Amino acid sequence: MAPFLLRALKSNAALPANPDGAARLQQRIAAAARPHAAPLPRTSAPARTAAVSGVAYRVDANPLGVRAMQLRFLDAAQAEAEIALRDGQLTVPVGLDGAFRFGTDPKTGEAFAGRGRWLAADDFLLEIDTIGRISFFSLRLRFAGETLSIRVTERAGLIAADLTGRAAR
Repeated sequence: MAPFLLRALKSNAALPANPDGAARLQQRIAAAARPHAAPLPRTSAPARTAAVSGVAYRVDANPLGVRAMQLRFLDAAQAEAEIALRDGQLTVPVGLDGAFRFGTDPKTGEAFAGRGRWLAADDFLLEIDTIGRISFFSLRLRFAGETLSIRVTERAGLIAADLTGRAAR
């Protein structure tokens, strides 16, 4: 039956050109590609920002395979999170203005997005959306001296783990 249906779906001629429709489609594609800021509460960067920016934290052995993590605050609107995993390295662009910043996994070519904000002077929330893999991770980072505590959760409840790291100075 499938061959008959497929033949019925095939047209004998192409659709006529529609330049107005094509232009509207291109405009909508361009608009969809622009990141939109989500309404997040504005927080000012605490003094801790400069102290932790660029510091690599070695993470204790854990079931998630996270080996190290480093945040680099580039300016008031963006940062990067460098995450060393069991099977490679991931650099996550992080929007600090409520908008996600997009990146690509160098191993798989898959897109992901990140954003973050300070919840308190020593408490930073990093959100990573894996987009195509349909996972949304929240990493709550708590800085205390040379120690970093990370609470990792996944929106669907599939993952919940507490990790600990120490500054590798």
